[in-house]
Amino acid sequence: MAGFTLLYRGTTCFSTTTGTHPALTAPRSMVAHEHVYQRAKIVTALLKEPHRLEELAKRAVGCVVTREEHKRLTALGIARPELDGWARYEAAQIRVVDCQTRRLIDLAEANAIREPPDPPSEN
Repeated sequence: MAGFTLLYRGTTCFSTTTGTHPALTAPRSMVAHEHVYQRAKIVTALLKEPHRLEELAKRAVGCVVTREEHKRLTALGIARPELDGWARYEAAQIRVVDCQTRRLIDLAEANAIREPPDPPSEN
């Protein structure tokens, strides 16, 4: 999916492929760029296993959300750290659309496509 630049009052705000309906219609001051796969988890994985760079880079996915949705996703990430990626959005009951088509994204399907498998255990 190619990137899509969202414009707010004529100025470039975010370049992303996904967003929520409320965020796509909200004033710029009410939206945030959210890291679907939590940035800290990606960085930690890269530091531990730099050879997985290409695989882990696929998790650098952004989504434009409202500030209220961002707070819910952040709180959920703290309360349930095992959740990441689109699974956090599903648990928070946040619906996401493709910015180009404005069609609802099946988050379970998106998670399966974008979530690289964990490496085999060395035990």
